[in-house]
Amino acid sequence: MATDRIMDYHGDDYGISMNNAARMLELIKAGRMDSISVIPNMTTTDEALKLLNDEWDGLAHKPKISVHINLVDGFSLSGIEDEFFTSKLTDSDAEYKYVFHTSWAGLLLGTLIPGSKRDRIEKILTKEIRLQIDNVYSKLPKECKLRIDAHQHTQMIPVVFDAVMNAVDELGLNDDLEFVRISREPVFPFMPITGTFPPVSLVKNILLNMLSKRNEKKLKSRGAEYGLLWGLIMTGCMDKKRVEALLPAMTKYAEKKGKTMEVLFHPGIVAPDEKYAEYGPDDMEHFYSGNRDVEYDAVMNAAR
Repeated sequence: MATDRIMDYHGDDYGISMNNAARMLELIKAGRMDSISVIPNMTTTDEALKLLNDEWDGLAHKPKISVHINLVDGFSLSGIEDEFFTSKLTDSDAEYKYVFHTSWAGLLLGTLIPGSKRDRIEKILTKEIRLQIDNVYSKLPKECKLRIDAHQHTQMIPVVFDAVMNAVDELGLNDDLEFVRISREPVFPFMPITGTFPPVSLVKNILLNMLSKRNEKKLKSRGAEYGLLWGLIMTGCMDKKRVEALLPAMTKYAEKKGKTMEVLFHPGIVAPDEKYAEYGPDDMEHFYSGNRDVEYDAVMNAAR
């Protein structure tokens, strides 16, 4: 597996398309990527996992691999038909017909609904997340431990986090659980570059920091590891210049806290001719964005 480093260069969204997978494998083969997250519910998930497995034995620098839980788009593996998730039926010939059509805010609302309604949402989520974890983890090389994060950081929402823990228990994988991402990013290192990122990113950073305390306590009780994260305020635009400028302060912060810091990139771009029914409207913009070329360049060439 990848050498343990205090700064873990990580790539999200492996498997959203085959061009995406090929690009991320280039970074892995170059020894520039320490870990990746595999998205479980896309048309190309299985093919991308096969490509990774075919290359695995020849990789000099094997990445750690996380299951990238996806509840905002992609196919529902459990066939959710529920008004809360507003899943929609596609005309696709794929095995799974229902596509998620919900949002981060909608899932957060599910946490605030009291009593039996919240219990129902947690039960539905547990079933879906259990299938998503199994769809990736059962197909990884045997030496891989279970690591979990989520698309758009939905694992930080209390009802989703609880469902993730339920799913791990139902699968009997608590002893295999090595790591769960806590999307907690320090704020002060960004002061020198204030004005180069949208204010909403700072709001997101603060909200996720608030949610982190609860989830950290639950992971500690299980003996599961978690770390720090860099890639919220600058999400989608982790360019080489600013990454290099902030690296000393971020490294010092991680060392002070005694925690590994995931340096989060999205370096795998979807090619223009790769179009799938399961992409949500937000991801239609981000999956094809030229910013992914910028982040690929930062992973490949930034000092570290």
